[in-house]
Amino acid sequence: MSKALRTLLFSCILLSLSVSSYAQTCKSYSFSSNRVYASCQDLPVLSAFLHYNYSSSANTLDIAYRVTGATTSNWISWAINPNGQQMAGSQALVAFQNSSGAMRVYTSSVASTSISTLSESALSFGVSNLNGSFVNGEMTIFATLTLSSGMTTVNQVWQVGPVSGNNPQSHDTSSNAANMRSVGTLNLLNGTTTSGGGTTHGSFMDLVDLYVTKPKMGELFGTTAWFLWNHRNKVRLNDRTLLLNRVGEAAKNLVQQVQSVREGHRGVRRTRRCKWTPPQVGDFKANFDGAWFDESDEAGIGIVVRDSSGLGGGGLIVSVIGGGIWV
Repeated sequence: MSKALRTLLFSCILLSLSVSSYAQTCKSYSFSSNRVYASCQDLPVLSAFLHYNYSSSANTLDIAYRVTGATTSNWISWAINPNGQQMAGSQALVAFQNSSGAMRVYTSSVASTSISTLSESALSFGVSNLNGSFVNGEMTIFATLTLSSGMTTVNQVWQVGPVSGNNPQSHDTSSNAANMRSVGTLNLLNGTTTSGGGTTHGSFMDLVDLYVTKPKMGELFGTTAWFLWNHRNKVRLNDRTLLLNRVGEAAKNLVQQVQSVREGHRGVRRTRRCKWTPPQVGDFKANFDGAWFDESDEAGIGIVVRDSSGLGGGGLIVSVIGGGIWV
């Protein structure tokens, strides 16, 4: 790889890292009116987020379900389904802005998927403090649910669809639609969620925390993910590739090599002095830097994300070795 091409690649990596660090997550969001939620989830589809407080002693669940990029032509919904991960049987909270500009927020027990609209009806559990908001393209439902004793894991269903004549209409039901993947489970005690058959433990910021608190484990995770991605591409192109049962060992060996190179350059001194200025309250700021090591044809990139008080919100290290990229 030519030096010019390496420089271009290096710049693209820096740009992509700085841009991605500003992607919205539930943990970086602050509500107005002094609303505070102890837990949150970045839902995997429909640009949706769930914030909540759960009280095991009172069996109550305070929720704020947010959808970004919403319009006056959208309805949004979040539901618990006691019967499974599906729309039929869902005990739903529904909201949209009606033709007069006011928020319409109500409950709807969804009997089947063949209905033409979401009619108002009572749910199988208590609901209080039900209200909604629509500000700057962000629509939110607030509510307090009274759950059955011992109901600590729930099937959650979330949706976004079109509104016509103050009536919610059917959402997209095509096989590849995001609406058909907006189901999963939520463990109210530890925040673990499942969606689409997989298990997740939080958001992107949790992965960033992994890199900060346990950098060796984070590097191994990222490297293993790269090997799997590379394997998948080579199989698709009918190219020779590493056997899957060798991926773990190869990733571990590569991480050890990178760490060894890093240890060899710990004595490199920097003379540049920069003064850090904090971002506005409620925002995060990403600072990044990089260095070339011509003698070994290597480069390193580091990025740190901090809030207005200077507290670290996450970090990331990328190594470029001989034209290859290892995150």
